[in-house]
Amino acid sequence: MNSAGVVIDLGRRSRLFTGSARDAALLSEISCYWTGCWIPASGCQIDHLLPFARHGRTNPGNGAPACGKHNRIKEQGFHAWRTPTGEWRLTRPDGTPVPDHLAH
Repeated sequence: MNSAGVVIDLGRRSRLFTGSARDAALLSEISCYWTGCWIPASGCQIDHLLPFARHGRTNPGNGAPACGKHNRIKEQGFHAWRTPTGEWRLTRPDGTPVPDHLAH
């Protein structure tokens, strides 16, 4: 819960980002988090960075807006994460980095 008593961390009891947790995750980016994708956050799904199936929590720190294409591509083994400075890093299933100019 935040300081106003609004639930923003649904933990593991809910797979979907809803309410304030969804709003907070949407506010983290202005568009899909994949570098080079400019689909507005308002048109995106909220993606678990550490997948729910791998015990990822449903909270804003583990969520970010991803367009449908980039949300689904993670099921093929791609991996995305934020650095401590807030920059996005993307890797292919073999672990090699996805260059910024190819990440769309």
